Amino acid sequence: MDFAAKCQLISLVEEEECIWNPSIEDYSRLDKKNASWNRIHAAMAENGYSGGLLELKTQWKNLRDQWRKNQLNRGGVNCRPWTFEKHLLFLATAQNEA
Repeated sequence: MDFAAKCQLISLVEEEECIWNPSIEDYSRLDKKNASWNRIHAAMAENGYSGGLLELKTQWKNLRDQWRKNQLNRGGVNCRPWTFEKHLLFLATAQNEA
């Protein structure tokens, strides 16, 4: 998945709060999450994404996990910001609320 597609995925996931925000009621509802993922997959497909839903979810998990890992390792000497750091700042809000 290229940079632009990852940015689009992040943007679409941000709009679907039930996927990433544990402080909202719908976070624990699988039917809502599945509907959100289907909308994300459809939007990505409209822009040329040819992968499957499972691949999208895996890509999101990898991005989210890398963001969390970077949050834990902040403050290292000569530590350069991660490419998607600014794109994933909305996760910090959810982390602070949880």
